[in-house]
Amino acid sequence: MLRTVAATVLVSLGTAHAAAQCQFAWISSHLAPDAEAGDQFGRAVSIGGDRVVASAWGRAGTTGGAYVYLNTARGLVLEATLVPSGAAPGSMCGTSAYMNADGDLIGIASLGDTAGSPGAGSVTIFRRTEDGWTEEARLVAPNGAAGGGDRKGFGAGGRAGR
Repeated sequence: MLRTVAATVLVSLGTAHAAAQCQFAWISSHLAPDAEAGDQFGRAVSIGGDRVVASAWGRAGTTGGAYVYLNTARGLVLEATLVPSGAAPGSMCGTSAYMNADGDLIGIASLGDTAGSPGAGSVTIFRRTEDGWTEEARLVAPNGAAGGGDRKGFGAGGRAGR
């Protein structure tokens, strides 16, 4: 079941406000635990099941990443910080992020992926297991153009059941 999402984001301050409506309502305001000015925290927000993912492509010298929060009786609790393997300054992981309806699969777009041609972009898939979140796959254009021409990591999204 997809959650209806409304998000207000103050990205330069590192604060994300998100509300979801379904069988229950969430209203929460969170800072990234390692927030710094320019992190772009909350630039992309997606909700699935009892989880929220908020991207931060400007964190750690534009290495980027995403934060996963779990909705508990105490409110939203940080569950994981996701950074694709091989990410480095300039990767900009988290230009967008998507979580499936069950909250167990996340796609994080990286505009400046350094694994293929610089700037070709990628999407990294993380899956939630009994042991936490694991990196499952990285999608990179097989003939990616250097210098950001492909922009494969510009957006990540999907639809439940696909």
